[in-house]
Amino acid sequence: MSKFFKFFAVAILVVVAGFAFTSCSDDDDDKNTNGTGSLVGTWSMTQTIENSSSINTVSMVLVFKGDHTGSIKETLTSQSRAASSLEMNFNWSTVSDSNGNQILQVSYVNGDKNTELFYDDSKEQTIVLWRNQYVLTGKILNIYKGAGVWVFNKK
Repeated sequence: MSKFFKFFAVAILVVVAGFAFTSCSDDDDDKNTNGTGSLVGTWSMTQTIENSSSINTVSMVLVFKGDHTGSIKETLTSQSRAASSLEMNFNWSTVSDSNGNQILQVSYVNGDKNTELFYDDSKEQTIVLWRNQYVLTGKILNIYKGAGVWVFNKK
């Protein structure tokens, strides 16, 4: 009887230990990931800006590649003039600031013909397009610009 009791106690201990070391999957889409690998992909945003004289719509598509390069296409439509668009290539990186916030830095690629249209006197230096805090939650990317926020959706 004593052998049976010991065997039963050990069997229960093994089962309980098995449950203790089992965890749930860590691939939920709606959690805050903020990892650089999770930025990889195509993100789009459309924002309408109204003022007293006109209504403007800005559409932006960001493509982040795994090799830390990417592209941006921005289109501006306005009631008062024809639509205009701009496309540029960029390099990107992420860091954490001293408060633990995730920071996204996007820099123009030296030699990109569209960049040179605006910065042709600065071809030798890295030109930072933006360096802002971001929060990535599932398929939504928020980039904080001053007092506002750009909200992108993953395609």
